[in-house]
Amino acid sequence: MEPNKYNISVAIATYNGENYIIKELETISYQTLTPNEVIIQDDCSTDHSFEKVKEFITNNNLTNWHVTKNSSNKGFVKNFFEILYQCKGDYVFLADQDDEWCEDKIEKMINIISTDNDILAISSELMFIDDKGQFISPPKNVPNTSFKYDKTIQKVNPIDNFISSYIRGCTMCVRKQVIEYIHNNKLDELCSTNLLGHDWLLWTIASLLGTVVIYHEGLIKYRFHSNNTSLEAVRRQSLLGDYKKRIEGLEKSISVHKYILEHSTDFCNLTDNGYLILKKYIRFESRRLSYLQTGKISDLIYLFRHLFYYQRYYRNTIRGIKVYIGDILYYIKGGSYAS
Repeated sequence: MEPNKYNISVAIATYNGENYIIKELETISYQTLTPNEVIIQDDCSTDHSFEKVKEFITNNNLTNWHVTKNSSNKGFVKNFFEILYQCKGDYVFLADQDDEWCEDKIEKMINIISTDNDILAISSELMFIDDKGQFISPPKNVPNTSFKYDKTIQKVNPIDNFISSYIRGCTMCVRKQVIEYIHNNKLDELCSTNLLGHDWLLWTIASLLGTVVIYHEGLIKYRFHSNNTSLEAVRRQSLLGDYKKRIEGLEKSISVHKYILEHSTDFCNLTDNGYLILKKYIRFESRRLSYLQTGKISDLIYLFRHLFYYQRYYRNTIRGIKVYIGDILYYIKGGSYAS
């Protein structure tokens, strides 16, 4: 293994992931460029995830790996940010609990991000495997994924990140200064598991403070199985619960976008055109929220006239129309409970 001349952290959040977590940890420990530290925090798993991780660290004498277990369940987003804030590395990689990393993932991504100080975050493409680790074709219900593997480097415009998650945390490496900005300004409090997660916030803030790029090579094997919900747009639990989640998600999305608008001088990459576009997106989401809360016909008409904004959520017209119809159904079925 090549000695690590960089300062690299890996952040891992675990919750009931005992079936695949060891394979994930093995692929991280086998990297051609090894991290300086691995920080793992278990969010009160009811299985043996914590014990298995602790045993793996002990058995492999990984003195720079650390695992803790929360005393109470904090939820995925809050748990992940707490882990990120513990990381001391100049470069921080995010990891899910059930994937497999290609052995040169860290090395290839560091070789790109470390050569340009303007690059504050980088993501790679992903490949798909089943529960047995066998490669499978990309599932059809995976939004916002290009499946491009030509090893080119694509710079992403900050505007492309407004109101939707463009990439996934498990493919990302971010510089520490982005995490520090979010922490210092308490932006994690505006993050939502129900709409815009930690990965969206990291990627978007990085794109506004500097440059973000996608490296089009599959460097992670994403495990697609029945218990994995991170690639699904929404998993329906109860109608009332999802109605409230949609409201809460929109409220936080509006708040964080307003923050960007109000602190535009912080962001060197927020152009005048981007500023105007952001104002339009805030107006759109505010009318969505108003409709879901009140059912006003005027809001519904406005949303219909701006139907093209809905495709932002999935980069797909048909899916966007489904979200619009979903708003109507949510109000009809859920709005009666809200009062």
